[in-house]
Amino acid sequence: MAKRLLKALELYGLEHGCNTLTCKVRKYATKNIKLYHLIGYDIYDEEIIQRSNDIIIDVVSMKKTL
Repeated sequence: MAKRLLKALELYGLEHGCNTLTCKVRKYATKNIKLYHLIGYDIYDEEIIQRSNDIIIDVVSMKKTL
């Protein structure tokens, strides 16, 4: 299901002039990172995000050129 949704999003992006898609994924959600890698996304950055309720989240930024 997730792969189909991402493919639909990529198609929508292409149809509307977008040539790159980006996303942020929790660093320790390795299953999600693997899914994105399988369909062509690469990690290009890592950061720590502090939410307004003081929760700290390690994330990776991923992107794919369409």
